[in-house]
Amino acid sequence: MSRNMEAVRAAYQAFTDGDLDRFIESLDPGFVSRQSTAVPWRGTYRGHEGVREMFGKLAERADATYEPAQFIESDEHIVVVGDARIAPRGTGAATPVRELHVWQVADGRLLGLQVFLNAPAPLLAALEASAAGS
Repeated sequence: MSRNMEAVRAAYQAFTDGDLDRFIESLDPGFVSRQSTAVPWRGTYRGHEGVREMFGKLAERADATYEPAQFIESDEHIVVVGDARIAPRGTGAATPVRELHVWQVADGRLLGLQVFLNAPAPLLAALEASAAGS
């Protein structure tokens, strides 16, 4: 397994373990995260503090898990296809969502992440409503 793949898998393991600090520390200090425009925590987040801010916005609005299913490696990118379960705050109902994560990597360093998702309209509306209520 390449250093890049090991780094991406280690980041997911930290996330799965619920260790946000370990997840964030696995990222390069100049890390850039681009979140889907469909969700209330949309936007671009830079560095460790930016990633903490993004996870804070997510946690205010929903409980979410992610299970990576397929890893596709190329030179400077690793694409991960997986399944999220997102439950807007106050609903208790989790909706399965297919997500695509595109990691930018170099020499085992995690430099960036772009997130794409295919979420149903009712879930997106509930997330927007939970954002409006915060």
